[in-house]
Amino acid sequence: NSTGEQDWRIARLSLNDIRMDKQLGSKLFEKVNKTIGQGSSEKLSVHASLLLGDYDAPQIIQKASEFSDPLNSLSLLRLWILQKREREDVTDVMKYVLERSIQTTVYTPNAYDYRQIASPLPFLSSEEEIRDLVPRFDDLRTTLQKTGPSVEHVRLQLLIRDSEKKIGIKSADDRILELYLYYVHGMLDIPTKATCLARILESLLDSEDQLRSEENDVLISTIRKDFFESIETIITNVAEQ
Repeated sequence: NSTGEQDWRIARLSLNDIRMDKQLGSKLFEKVNKTIGQGSSEKLSVHASLLLGDYDAPQIIQKASEFSDPLNSLSLLRLWILQKREREDVTDVMKYVLERSIQTTVYTPNAYDYRQIASPLPFLSSEEEIRDLVPRFDDLRTTLQKTGPSVEHVRLQLLIRDSEKKIGIKSADDRILELYLYYVHGMLDIPTKATCLARILESLLDSEDQLRSEENDVLISTIRKDFFESIETIITNVAEQ
């Protein structure tokens, strides 16, 4: 709901301040914990903004399990993953949240949720962990293509692509080619299509270790052409309104 979303925005903003003084954060938590009612959305915001700086993976999983509402628990863990995506133990939380998200009947996670969970993928140094996690997200691919949001699904696939570059550029190129040909190219919602094309282009052009090949040059050229045609269509539609 809107109140919950506002709490999480406040939590993210507060986190930066807490990072600057973790000792202050612990003292504030103890104080606020005594004054805010059990189970309230405000207390959830306090947990998110004041605790994340101090907990490792097992501790944050334990803390999240204390929430009676699975939605609040998983939201807290996703926020921890986003903020701690370069930690070595982040994969433990990723796997836990993936399993819980699939099992929960309280709500159906969408591509936005799974994109948050996948945010550490490009930072992983362990090939074993990448090979373990990527198939877990790929198992959800067909469902997420249908449920969206479309832009978030594209962003998720690009995160996976970035991690696959550490395994082999060929698999990464295959993923981005399939994403364009079979998902983005045929989109009827032109503004959404343009946004997705921009994301793909950004990923291709930002690849420092990109293999310069004729195939890649053709792909970039094709996507760029499709992007500008989409922009022209948007401008024309706006002018005609």
